[in-house]
Amino acid sequence: MKIVHDFSTFRYSSLSSKKNKIAIGIALAFAGAAMDALADVIPKPLMAETQISPAAPLMIVFLIYIVSGAIFTPFTTKSPSLFKFSRKSIYALTGLGVAEVLGTIFFLYGLKDTSAINAAILGNSEIVFGIIIAMIVLSERIKRKEFLPFVLIGIGAILIPLGTSVSEHGFMTNFVIGDLMILLSGVFMGIVMTMYKRMGDEFDSKRIIQYTSFVGAAVAMAGILVMNIPFELDPNHLPTILVTGVVGIGIPILFVIVALRYIGAVRTILIFSTTSVFGALFAHVLLGEIITFANVGAIGLVIVGTYLLRKKLSKD
Repeated sequence: MKIVHDFSTFRYSSLSSKKNKIAIGIALAFAGAAMDALADVIPKPLMAETQISPAAPLMIVFLIYIVSGAIFTPFTTKSPSLFKFSRKSIYALTGLGVAEVLGTIFFLYGLKDTSAINAAILGNSEIVFGIIIAMIVLSERIKRKEFLPFVLIGIGAILIPLGTSVSEHGFMTNFVIGDLMILLSGVFMGIVMTMYKRMGDEFDSKRIIQYTSFVGAAVAMAGILVMNIPFELDPNHLPTILVTGVVGIGIPILFVIVALRYIGAVRTILIFSTTSVFGALFAHVLLGEIITFANVGAIGLVIVGTYLLRKKLSKD
């Protein structure tokens, strides 16, 4: 009886531990999605023309990446030194950092002119572009049953928000150009998704975040110098920029990595697809933007498409 009792206790403990891990994984995935969405919304007021001293998007990007790199540096003390890797690997990691910061730069320039809700929805275009780039670079193919969900994501993430903007604001207005900037950001983030597949197995995740953050800061600083942007910043903007740097770059990625281990790729991807939902809610609550039926329909199509395409995305 004692042996049976001990075994049942062990099994209960194991099940309890498994349930705890699942709960933690789900919580982290939702937290990562919320943080990622918040960081895409809160910088918008800093760039508004109504500000006494509007912040330049490049200046915001520079500070965000410096903050992110500084935060993750202490966590890389046990990571393998970069000197242990080949030049080819370092060049690839540097390319990853350049692609990521270009995606962030175009996103912020787009966010400056379009609505935060549109930016949140159009940001899902990285899924579409990521799959297209994987097809071109990695010779991957979409199966027949995967075509419909791929189209649904494309309609929800690109056609509906862009079409709505053109119909409401006119063709090639600042608002529509802002949307196109977000889409260009999606192209670069699609490249980042593809490159992460190669880099993730070779480099420690904390080292990737730290190194690419400093590469991003260097690229942004180079842009500031080349474009002769005044190195000026309203001190009142610093708290928002610091929050964006902390919650917007590294922490969501770490949360997703832990969630992947605890609940698997499929559940993590499905939960993280709610980023556009959080983005729309934050834009409504914090910026007073109106959520339209078109917004709801676009987000719904993205989530449905992601659910149907979950197996392919989890492999990617």
